[in-house]
Amino acid sequence: MKLLHAITKAQKELYNCGFKESTVERSYGYIWRRMLKNSTEDTEISVDTISKHLIEYYSKDFLKIDNNFLNKNERIIKRVFNDLLQFVETSKFNYKPMCAYDHSLTEFSNNILDKYLQYQKLLSFKDRTIYNKKEIITRFLHLYSLETLKDIDVLNFIKSLSNRNKYAARLDMNIIKNFLIFAYEKKHISTQFKDLFPVHKVSSNNNLPSYYTPEELKTLLKHTKSCNNETSKRDYAIICLLISTGLRAKDVCELSKSNINWESNTISIVTSKTNKQIILPLLTNLGNAIIDYLLNERPVSSLKNIFLKKDGTKLNSQNITTIVNKEFIDSSIIINNRKCGAHSLRSSLASRMLNNNIPILTISKSLIHDSIETTKSYLKIDIDNLRKCELEVPNDEI
Repeated sequence: MKLLHAITKAQKELYNCGFKESTVERSYGYIWRRMLKNSTEDTEISVDTISKHLIEYYSKDFLKIDNNFLNKNERIIKRVFNDLLQFVETSKFNYKPMCAYDHSLTEFSNNILDKYLQYQKLLSFKDRTIYNKKEIITRFLHLYSLETLKDIDVLNFIKSLSNRNKYAARLDMNIIKNFLIFAYEKKHISTQFKDLFPVHKVSSNNNLPSYYTPEELKTLLKHTKSCNNETSKRDYAIICLLISTGLRAKDVCELSKSNINWESNTISIVTSKTNKQIILPLLTNLGNAIIDYLLNERPVSSLKNIFLKKDGTKLNSQNITTIVNKEFIDSSIIINNRKCGAHSLRSSLASRMLNNNIPILTISKSLIHDSIETTKSYLKIDIDNLRKCELEVPNDEI
């Protein structure tokens, strides 16, 4: 299919799916037209022609690079072109805006979904977790109605996840598989689809958490501190905070001046995920970094949050991860297949504590985990190799 024809048809289908014009333009149109401008109307749409455009325009072939090595914007561009390739092959997109899904489910599918969500509430899942499951299952049921579901539909769904991050794909498959198991066991459907799903879990980096040695973290801090831009003091303070406390990105966003007790050099915060209070030590270098930011860089704002965007508005969790991701990529640290977002610094703290022979129960309490099993998942690391790493890092850095 010719490039211009493919783009025209794809945009029309997005409108038919219920996406607003602003969304189609902002999320898809400008990226596709950029390739059109860099090519010709007669260019055939294919993996090779897209790869050629990506190399010429961005100096990277995002299609052939694992998502772990791409920043947020690069992952978006990769997804948008993968969506175009999928549309050329199947003449449809695998999703619609949520406002379009809810009204298009069959009565039967919607009824079983409601029963399943009620069942999830009985299992005491958090509201946010249930909401995320609802979104994924709704998308699935929009494409494949439950009362007419066939093996080929499930296989096509699994195939459609091939372009996604492996970890995200595994989560989506497990959610759909468990929903179909529920429907089968409750006798709402007569076919057992469980065996169609991969026996071996789709793993992310062999299911190992990403962690960095103290020496690598020292390099990260030195690089961030040496940057000279509008947000360098903020970014340095945020990374100091993540490294020394292991707080989640959400909690960093919500941290306010009232959470810090300068007299006792402590940080007291109720965590967003567990709603539990924790008191953490405020190390000297971290306290100095926060003061430097507050006095010399933080924009004037009535908000109580310590860390803000350049325009004085609140940060969100993705902003925090993007900050950390950018500093890792711009530093001289060899990332290999490791993730390099905010959560990797949390895993790194867990590994340092374990290597210092701190009991796993203490580590679990420090990270505010609901279950010690969660903590164990953080510690699936090569302990022998980790013990070869230098543990002591100067106090002015970590």
